[in-house]
Amino acid sequence: MTLMDFLKWVLLSGGAGVLAYFLMGRVPELSDMQPEPKRYASWLLSAVFACLAFSLMVALGYSETPMSIQAWIEQLFYYSTLAIGTSQVTHARRDLAKR
Repeated sequence: MTLMDFLKWVLLSGGAGVLAYFLMGRVPELSDMQPEPKRYASWLLSAVFACLAFSLMVALGYSETPMSIQAWIEQLFYYSTLAIGTSQVTHARRDLAKR
């Protein structure tokens, strides 16, 4: 897997949400949180991973640079919401299904 493949996975296959889910279960400060704050921390981590991956894609020339501030915001919003949704689906499929 190349760096570009990894960044595409983070962005387009919901990898940001999967990475956040992974960290939430393995970092004691995150896994020990109460359910409601834990949900918001998961959303935040997912969005941060997605924004970082997109920014790296642009910086490394793997993706076109958005032409305006509005275009940047729209792209970051799109990838953040995709990541948040994926983290919630992963949580539902892996954790809530066990209950």
